[in-house]
Amino acid sequence: MSRVGAFFTREWAGLPVWGALLVVLAVAGVVAVALSARGDDAGAPVRADSTEDLTAVGVATPSPTASVQVALFIGDSYTVGVGAAPESKRWTSLVAVDEGWEEANYGRGGTGYATSGTFDSCGLDDCPPYSDMIAEAARDGVEPDVVVIAGGQSDTDAWGADSGAVAEAIAGTFEAAAERFPDARIVAVGPSWPFSEDSWQRDFNQAVRDAAEAVGAEYISLLEPRVLDESFDAGDGQHVNDDGHAAIAERVIQELG
Repeated sequence: MSRVGAFFTREWAGLPVWGALLVVLAVAGVVAVALSARGDDAGAPVRADSTEDLTAVGVATPSPTASVQVALFIGDSYTVGVGAAPESKRWTSLVAVDEGWEEANYGRGGTGYATSGTFDSCGLDDCPPYSDMIAEAARDGVEPDVVVIAGGQSDTDAWGADSGAVAEAIAGTFEAAAERFPDARIVAVGPSWPFSEDSWQRDFNQAVRDAAEAVGAEYISLLEPRVLDESFDAGDGQHVNDDGHAAIAERVIQELG
């Protein structure tokens, strides 16, 4: 037998030398893998509380999975935010921030449930009533989780001329919202009329409430009790200032729960 062959037939710790060598090599491999998983090339350990280090060694870390809800706002100049400066102080934006919503604002000045605005009131050539703005948002691909329909002050003249026709337009608006966005939460925010208080305004307010409840929408009144008054005048006798927008937002947030 050669000297090499004689060496491999010797025993060490009860095993042939060749068997002992295999054991040593296997143990060395396990140790190397463990060291690699615990630290960098220099052998520094990874801290269990370090997100960066865990990422460096390929350990997955949890990521937020909750998606932000989209809120579509339909309304008049109050919804647009006239009187608020900057825009972030308008009531819709204050509500959206508090609720954690992404705001899609389709408000148009001078518009209502049955009333179209003019270029002077909304700054656009086309300022249709609320139901048409709901359709426009759908065409634009807005997929809201929440639809907030607010206002009604611009329908004052129309209500005086034919309250029945306006009531039908109000009902049709909420029906359109429910049809276009069947899975959305629908919220109605009633009209305010901060610079006048007449009995017919309560009738208008009730018409909005009835139309909202008919499609399972939530209703929030700004008249019961009254949120706004002349002290919130933005200076034009028509719109409210930052404090007025904040007051509307406070009522809406409170009622949303």
